[in-house]
Amino acid sequence: MNTVFSNIANARITPKSLNKVWTDLFMSSDEVLMTTGYVSNDAVKELHKILEHNQSIQTVKLLVGMHYLEGFSQLQYDSLCELNQFLQQEQRGAVYVSPFVKFHGKMYSFKNRNEIQGLIGSANLTCFWDKTERTYETMFHLEKLPAISLRTDI
Repeated sequence: MNTVFSNIANARITPKSLNKVWTDLFMSSDEVLMTTGYVSNDAVKELHKILEHNQSIQTVKLLVGMHYLEGFSQLQYDSLCELNQFLQQEQRGAVYVSPFVKFHGKMYSFKNRNEIQGLIGSANLTCFWDKTERTYETMFHLEKLPAISLRTDI
């Protein structure tokens, strides 16, 4: 287990940025499980576009934990519905929302064949595609048993 950071200029701590670690894990996975508090329309659109062009990511399940009770923008709602429809039509996963509690957890599990890795920490899905985001995020990068445990919990 190690910690990865956003590595925004003047605050570089780790050799690889959180964005690079997340993107490398995501793009090399065949199954991805994600929980996030919030999503932006742009992040959902980018995720959808990547999945349309990358058939090697066979399964994606996304839980959005805060918007149902706090409210979606129309763009967020529409893009999540389109992503969910695409995933279900392709039999590649689904989008879920938390209707009873505000779930603010940010957990990502990446499976590549039999290898499982995970990230758990502060980063909402939005931060991986929002180039203007200046929030400094930190996450634990998990491998082996801790990563398997995280996947089971998700």
